[in-house]
Amino acid sequence: MIRSNSARNYYEVGIRARRTAHTLLTEVPELYDEVEDRIDALLARTLGLLEQHTVDDSSATGDTEQVGIVTR
Repeated sequence: MIRSNSARNYYEVGIRARRTAHTLLTEVPELYDEVEDRIDALLARTLGLLEQHTVDDSSATGDTEQVGIVTR
């Protein structure tokens, strides 16, 4: 089978694109871990603020009912 230059170029461009994507995507797991750590920190901070707010409200009003918070 005889391949033209354009067909050969087509495959070379595709292979180059896959190699580039592979190189760029190697950083994704590290970025995902960093984002997940930041989310966990924000969740902990938010839960702390909610807990503090709930404690402040119940001591001020004498109400002991607390808001249930679901975490993952």
